This record gives sequence, C-alpha cells and structure tokens, in this order.
Amino acid sequence: MEAKPFHLNFDDLPWGRYSHGRFGSEDKEITDGMSARKLSCVLTRLAPGEVSCPYHFHRMGEELFIILEGTGTLRYNGETRPLKPHDVITCPPGPGSAHQFINDSEGPLVYYAISTRERFEMVEYPDSGKVLTRARNDADRAVYLFKQEAGRVDYYEGES
Repeated sequence: MEAKPFHLNFDDLPWGRYSHGRFGSEDKEITDGMSARKLSCVLTRLAPGEVSCPYHFHRMGEELFIILEGTGTLRYNGETRPLKPHDVITCPPGPGSAHQFINDSEGPLVYYAISTRERFEMVEYPDSGKVLTRARNDADRAVYLFKQEAGRVDYYEGES
C-alpha cells in the first residue's frame, strides 16, 4: 500500500468548483489523499453573491471555520453576524450550531473549513426539513441517504 503524504503546500492544489443555483464555492480539498484519518480541512472561496451550502447542523461531527480574507455574513443558530478576517467559528454537534456562510460583499470570502471525519453522521437541514444520514467504510467510501420529514410519528407507528 502506498504511503499517504503528511505534508503538502495548498498552493500546489487545484481549485475545484461546486455550483447549484445560489449555492456554490471553489474549494481546495487539503486533506484528501493525505495521512489524516480523523480531520478534514478544506480551503473555501465564495464569490460575491454565493452561499456556502444549505443551512444545516451535524449530529456527530464538529466543525471549525477560520476566516482568512473578505467579509460576509454568518447565519448561526437563527441569527446573523458579520464576518471579517481572523474570525473563528466553532460548530459543535447539535441544533444550536446550525450554520451557513453568505458572501454579501463585493469581493471573495476565503476561509478554512476544518471538521472531524465521522464514520457515521447525520446532518439536518432546518429550512427544508431534510435529514442526511451517511456511513463510511474503512476505505473511506460513503453511502448517503436523504429523507424529507413529512410529519412526526410515534416511535412504534407501523410496528406490529
């Protein structure tokens, strides 16, 4: 098995583009292919007018964001706050840390997104009522399942 690098310079990595309507970013997947097993680090650049992703929170994973350049707005736990360089945002697991980054400025908003890699994860999207469940195997392959809640039912509903 080929050894994975423990050191690299992110300037050597290409930007990857993600875009879907108002959601979008350019990302450098820093830790992909590296020896890190429990940590993920992505360098993200939002263009003016872009929103990072749908408003969400994690049930298992923890995230840390460090603003490097630009300004924008953080939507966090139902409130909005301005962002500027050197701001640090922590998102522990749970609904109290639902978050989303919005670039409502004239220039790019650039930040590190650092997170734990969880074998099992559940991500909830309060705006749409969706729930994502994800399971990873030892080869870091993942299975994703999205479900949209149509209504709450009793724990034993449908059980004989």
